[in-house]
Amino acid sequence: MTVGSLMLVSLIGALWIHRSGKRSPMQFVAAVNGMTALKLFTAIGWIVAFLVNNEEGRYEYAFGTFGVFVVFTVVLVWGALGQSTTGKKN
Repeated sequence: MTVGSLMLVSLIGALWIHRSGKRSPMQFVAAVNGMTALKLFTAIGWIVAFLVNNEEGRYEYAFGTFGVFVVFTVVLVWGALGQSTTGKKN
């Protein structure tokens, strides 16, 4: 459920970033930052819920969730940077 919800939030964020990238650079940056914060709060929510309800595997779950968050963030930012440099001339 954790990976699925983070993936869903990332997909929604990718659409948000794609739409904002067509408007202005400031909206693009706000969308990337907002998406990262939304994913962070989603991950923190899952970690807190797990830690409250389980006594075993706490470290593994917390670090695993953080790893998934980092991977999805890197992929999202990498894709967003590729989108922002497409069609731009120096």
